[in-house]
Amino acid sequence: MGFFGISINENVADLKKQIATLSELIKKQAESKINEEMETKSLEIQEQLDSLNSELQNLRNDYSIAQAEIIERQKSLDKVLAEKKEIEEKLKEKEAELDVKVQELNTLREEKNNQRPEHRTPATSIDFGVLSQELSQVAQSCKMLEQRDDVMKNMHKELEKLQNNLYAKMLKPYKNSIVMIYDSIARTYEYYKTEAAKAEVGAYDKLIGQINHFMLLITDTLSDEYDLNSYVPEVGTLFAKGQHRVNRLIPTTDENLNNVIAKVCQCGFSYMAFDPARGAEREVYFRPAVVDVYKYNK
Repeated sequence: MGFFGISINENVADLKKQIATLSELIKKQAESKINEEMETKSLEIQEQLDSLNSELQNLRNDYSIAQAEIIERQKSLDKVLAEKKEIEEKLKEKEAELDVKVQELNTLREEKNNQRPEHRTPATSIDFGVLSQELSQVAQSCKMLEQRDDVMKNMHKELEKLQNNLYAKMLKPYKNSIVMIYDSIARTYEYYKTEAAKAEVGAYDKLIGQINHFMLLITDTLSDEYDLNSYVPEVGTLFAKGQHRVNRLIPTTDENLNNVIAKVCQCGFSYMAFDPARGAEREVYFRPAVVDVYKYNK
């Protein structure tokens, strides 16, 4: 009995060793597979980021060219407006001169009609050729004014179209970055819906790693594409209005903990902007970090 008991114990110990070795081997294979998948996805994301950076650089070049063209067109438009104003002033002068001529003509007609036939003096001669020429110049000025208006309307339409196209081009890389993040999350979601993923050893840890990877990808995209940086306040530091937003107040009898951050619930986001009053850049808090704060109660 002792002999067989020793054999059974040895067999059980050997079997446990084999199971442990097999478990270690399965774990290593699973980790190797996860690392390979992560490396493949990282390479795909890096290629997409490189493509987006190249597209963004091309867009910046297009933006510079379009901006120069807009400035040039604006100068032309300002010149047309100045010419239009000059023509309008000349037109007003001509209209005033014409009113004077018409008034003189009406005065002469009244004087002629009021005189008796025997006392009528020969009417002062009016140079109708000069008057006709002036009227022709006024008509020509009006026509030029209409043409200028048409040119201005066309230039406004072209500028508006150019600005709309430029705005659409500027948004394209940002839209692509959001779509790229969505595709990565969608692939992960579809994978973890399968039965094989549910039964996979270490699936939960792998999923947590993927979620953390997506968080880093989003923060990197916000930083690279939008200049929006994330920040996490330290637990134990004082609450600062503007930088932090209170999620919950935790009562405390320790006066030293009053207004001290107890827990960080959500990170914050900020960006740098030029402050004309200071003449330098300053940090602007786009979304304050959400924190729990101690509140001293006497």
